[in-house]
Amino acid sequence: LGDRMAAAVVRDEASEQGMTPVLILAVDDQQAMGDTLRTLGDDVDFGYAVRDDFLLLAEDQETADRLAAEESRLSEDDRYVGDRAALEGDQIAVAWADVSAVQQLLGEAFGEEASLGMGPELGGRVVFGLHAEDDALELVGLDFTVSDAGPGPRPTEPTRLVQQLPEDTLFAVSATGLGDVAVDRWDEVEATGMVAPLQEMFP
Repeated sequence: LGDRMAAAVVRDEASEQGMTPVLILAVDDQQAMGDTLRTLGDDVDFGYAVRDDFLLLAEDQETADRLAAEESRLSEDDRYVGDRAALEGDQIAVAWADVSAVQQLLGEAFGEEASLGMGPELGGRVVFGLHAEDDALELVGLDFTVSDAGPGPRPTEPTRLVQQLPEDTLFAVSATGLGDVAVDRWDEVEATGMVAPLQEMFP
């Protein structure tokens, strides 16, 4: 195996949920990988296929073969290419999502509760990149034309609280406006039943 991997969720009309996960692993020696997989034979309960220098792992062989035969590639999608370029520089890891497509898939698979009160239809895309500095790892997140999650107050200024932490801080995260958003959407989130366990623990 190589030193790169990726995980994705793709639309799959043959699946009961309408989507299927796929794991992609870089392969340095296709011959050795092929010999290993043939040795395993029927002992594996997943499907696999090789495309270029990558091994695709899927829930079953039919899905793996179908994905390997796909002509389109995410690296050729203009939206992904542009969003990825906006991160600037080399990245250790990248995560990208089409928000509208994700919401549609979750809605088809799990019903309206999957929206978590975020409105009937979202749009736009998000991308996250993790890159290394000399003495730190930095995670950057960007959104592109993501539609508003619904009515209510929205923060306009960053908290800047992280900047006040000691210079030897190992990890920090800062956010603003979460309290207002939680209050604004509480009734809808509560209706999904997700908070019921917490309400039982802290009546």
